Amino acid sequence: EKIVYINNDLEKIPTSIYHLKNIQRLVLRDNKISNLSENIKLLKKLKNLDLRDNFIKVIPLNIIELEDLRSLSIENNPVDKVNLKISHFKNLKILKI
Repeated sequence: EKIVYINNDLEKIPTSIYHLKNIQRLVLRDNKISNLSENIKLLKKLKNLDLRDNFIKVIPLNIIELEDLRSLSIENNPVDKVNLKISHFKNLKILKI
């Protein structure tokens, strides 16, 4: 499954998304998202997460619980620092910051 919200002026990830357990690709670029919820860990089958061009300052540590994640794009966000070690991601192939 794939969900795409591009340039929708979203300020947060809709909570309904966290109930969709089979999402493999989530594209939320060009929005106004400033906070990435801890609930992101509920998307266990997520392989591709695209958060480019938002206002995210902090990437929650529990994102490493997304063991199937292969691609993470967070470029063009005012991320203060990334407290993640690449080695924590078992299957990550692409990281764009």
